Amino acid sequence: MTLWLSSIIKPKSPMPDYNLSAGNYPGMKYWTEADDGKCLVIRPGRVPWGAILFMEGFIGGLAFAILWPVWHYAPLDRSLFTMMCFPVGIAVLGCFLGPLGQIRTERAKGAILTYDRESEMIRLPRECLSLRKAQILEFRILQECSKPSTSERWTHSLLSRSKARLGDGARELQVVYRNPNVRSATVLRVSWSSLFADVVAALKAAGFAKIKLVEQQPGRSEWKESEI
Repeated sequence: MTLWLSSIIKPKSPMPDYNLSAGNYPGMKYWTEADDGKCLVIRPGRVPWGAILFMEGFIGGLAFAILWPVWHYAPLDRSLFTMMCFPVGIAVLGCFLGPLGQIRTERAKGAILTYDRESEMIRLPRECLSLRKAQILEFRILQECSKPSTSERWTHSLLSRSKARLGDGARELQVVYRNPNVRSATVLRVSWSSLFADVVAALKAAGFAKIKLVEQQPGRSEWKESEI
């Protein structure tokens, strides 16, 4: 009887142990995608001057709010003002040079992903990897500790700026393939932002229909899977 029941009631398969890969997770969009109908290319993008100038204005205003009272109300203690100028100046300079250095580094690495529709070959030059389209099992987005949402699914219609859910942690785009065993490779990494909308739309237009969002649940080690 026990054997008969066990053959009917099968236990649920355990949730895979998802882990984000090690590496830098910048808080900005450092890529651009282009599709001429024959080839899809994801490559390093332009310098985000608007975001840099906004951050510089914010940090500069904050620095002024901190340093001005010291200069104004402690005229006899200029050494304190001088000492405070060093860390504040480093912060302001770092917010300008950091993004520039990130874009420069990404450009030196070359293209991120290319897909040739005619040959149905996908290439990841940074991983020295070339795959046939038939080898691709899915594209997977891992989202670390996302915010709760009333929506049960993150569909393609929710990719607009006004409706996209903001992430609380690292977000990674992986490609899962068979060669011959199931493996995965990292395509893109970001943090504190939901910036994969253009990539998801481009992959869907190229015929990669299976794109999965895997979200880590807040305060738990469980992950929630959903189709995009």
